[in-house]
Amino acid sequence: MSIDYQKIEEAAKLLELGDRASLQQVKHAYRVLMHKWHPDHCKEDKKLCDEMTKKLTEAYKLLIEFCYSYRIPLTELKLVEELGNEDPEAFWKRKFGSDPHWGGPGYR
Repeated sequence: MSIDYQKIEEAAKLLELGDRASLQQVKHAYRVLMHKWHPDHCKEDKKLCDEMTKKLTEAYKLLIEFCYSYRIPLTELKLVEELGNEDPEAFWKRKFGSDPHWGGPGYR
């Protein structure tokens, strides 16, 4: 997956997420906003509701794909291999530090 950080930030903004969000928070925000904008519930113009529904779905899919693309060690042996004597927070910054979504350049 080629990562377009501007699109990630736009998707997070559309889903009314902050600078950081868990997968659960992404899903919850999507459900809440879809309930608001779904044409069956929306109080706005039907065309606007349809457009927002499509935008929300695209944003959700992008963020879910982004979240699912990260590979993390799942065994103690692999975690120790990756961490070595490094502090877990320092490891995280080294591993994801260039990613603005996780606190790198461009992080607000």
